[in-house]
Amino acid sequence: YTNFVRMEVDSAVIASPIESVRSQVNGRISYGKYRPGDQVPKGALLLSVVDNDLERQIDLATIDIKDKTAQLAASERQLLEELARVDAFSKVESKNLDQLTLEIQSLDAQAKAATALHRRLDHLFKQGLTTATQVENAEKQMIAAQKLAQAKSVELQTRQSVATYNAGSRLYNGQGFMGERAKVEAEAMLARDHVGIAERKLQALLDHRDRLAVYAPY
Repeated sequence: YTNFVRMEVDSAVIASPIESVRSQVNGRISYGKYRPGDQVPKGALLLSVVDNDLERQIDLATIDIKDKTAQLAASERQLLEELARVDAFSKVESKNLDQLTLEIQSLDAQAKAATALHRRLDHLFKQGLTTATQVENAEKQMIAAQKLAQAKSVELQTRQSVATYNAGSRLYNGQGFMGERAKVEAEAMLARDHVGIAERKLQALLDHRDRLAVYAPY
């Protein structure tokens, strides 16, 4: 009553979606471990485009990071040396201030002795037992001793105040400021920033190279 037809197929082709890939740059195709016709999992690296100019930029960025890192290491060593130098200055200045304190005590004693001598000579002059020249010389010595003691006291106060204000950064030795800790710290911080910027540049180039690669969408 009915005609039956049976067809045997020895081979069959299963059509898969076709993905069009357009290269973003000129370059050379570099295959991964897969070749045309292989079974691949989703997300597998199929191929990448080798851009010679990009690779050159990556190499230069890598060299730049090494250079910046070396500069940072040098700045950090210089900072350690400066910290040790400031610490040594601090110890020396502390001893100098102690010495200056003792010197002021001695000058105060000399000023008091000169004042007492002037008073005695002035008293004797009024009694006619000494000359006016001796009194004048004693007065000059008294004034000079008092001024020297006052000057040293002002110097001590100034050096103590400056040492407290610039504690750990630089020191005043009575003639000028010693130490460049703030400057060296700023240079080390700038060197660290340069290393960070160079690393971000390299990462941006690596990300761009990664975007040139083709991965299996399914």
